[in-house]
Amino acid sequence: MSHNPLQEIMNARSIAFFGASSSMAKMGTGQLVTLLCNHYPGAIYPIHPREEEIFGLRAYRRVGDIGKPVDLAVIILPAKLVPGIVRELGEAGIRRAVIVTAGFSEAGGGDLQRELDDASKSAGLRYVGPNCIGVANLHQSYNFTIFPFEGKPGTLGMLSHSGTFVTHLMPYLNARRLNWAEAISLGNEGDLDIVDGLDYMAGREPIKAITCYIETIRRGRDFMEKAAAVSRVKPVIALYASGTEASARATASHTAAIATPEGVINGMFSQTGIVRADSLEEMFDFACVLSRCSLPKGRRVGILTNSGGPGAIMAGTVARCGMSLPRFSPALQQAIAAYAPPTASLSNPVDFTFINDWEGYFSKVPRLIAESGEVDVLLYYGFFGVETFLHYSDHPSVAPSLDRAIIDAAMKIGDSLKHTIADTLKGLPVPIICSTFLDLDESLIAHLIEHDVPFLPTPERAARAAWALCRYAEWRRNRISD
Repeated sequence: MSHNPLQEIMNARSIAFFGASSSMAKMGTGQLVTLLCNHYPGAIYPIHPREEEIFGLRAYRRVGDIGKPVDLAVIILPAKLVPGIVRELGEAGIRRAVIVTAGFSEAGGGDLQRELDDASKSAGLRYVGPNCIGVANLHQSYNFTIFPFEGKPGTLGMLSHSGTFVTHLMPYLNARRLNWAEAISLGNEGDLDIVDGLDYMAGREPIKAITCYIETIRRGRDFMEKAAAVSRVKPVIALYASGTEASARATASHTAAIATPEGVINGMFSQTGIVRADSLEEMFDFACVLSRCSLPKGRRVGILTNSGGPGAIMAGTVARCGMSLPRFSPALQQAIAAYAPPTASLSNPVDFTFINDWEGYFSKVPRLIAESGEVDVLLYYGFFGVETFLHYSDHPSVAPSLDRAIIDAAMKIGDSLKHTIADTLKGLPVPIICSTFLDLDESLIAHLIEHDVPFLPTPERAARAAWALCRYAEWRRNRISD
């Protein structure tokens, strides 16, 4: 593929901003404020016919008045004005834009879209949109969607035909410790489309996995070629919206999308290595695991748990997904027994029931299973930091009977142990996927997530994510051997 215009759009160092004013009632104002709140380090030039200053920024009546090179124009104006603005951009030498404005093909404005097409070609302009919500490159504090980003930039890329799934998901992902690296709201794809997005994100080092919300595929052959090429480099996880007549009607009015039949989509995804998700929740479960785990060599799953129920749920899901749950060899069971209570089940799932040896359960046993050569993936439930069991220490009837020194010592041991656990789990020769019902702020869990150990909220979802990991690994192996 030739030079990708998204390189400049996603890494703009200066922006001409159309549609913001001093009134917070304007959508463009909100998006400019987001850019400011995220501490964008580049130059911002608001364009306004009357105002001289907007939020401390000098405003310009026309883009030609700036008198300095500008990398990108952001346009949030009534649709009928956009073609004229594009012609002005051409005269000013600005060749990249994001057109947030709606009211084109998705709303019956086909003639206006054709006028925009003519204007952009004459101006030599390449653009994202129209009818989008903007773009974000969070590693560069660059975000002019409608939600400011608060958190640590992540490792996920997002290409979306819905602006909501770019911007409204930021708080949700931050709570799950995932987060975007870069995200593009594609809108109607009047010019740049999902094929261009895949091409761009394939080469972006911070992006470990690409998520896609897809309503239509306009360039089928190009999409398949590019998706297959990208899947050889990093995982692509997609949620397709138009699988029913009702959803097809909704997407047509949303982004002028023409639905692709369900069977065709399944074939395209399976051939190109795209991992299909059935829900937003599942897409991000898969992305959590695929962005953090090494690829397994097969479908043999080991399960380690401190409770029978989660173990049974994971085992059932493993079987339904077509993975195998091998019975552990007598030698491996004997090695695990050295750290397990007498009541433990050792055959796979390994169910400790009760943890009486913390280092054994969290460090020694996972290593024994992973290094045994008997599994390709390890599912792991039962993560609790020491403080989880000290909640009673402040109860007025209990606290006087407790030795504060013992509590402090237990906390110190727990703090030391979490470093040992992190080193163990990240050093295993097979991927490990953890699940917990606890809050991700719990100290042990938070520490492991910081070390890229994936955590999912339920045992079943962890097992489903293991299936996605195995499917993708199989596709990669088959393509490399071809």
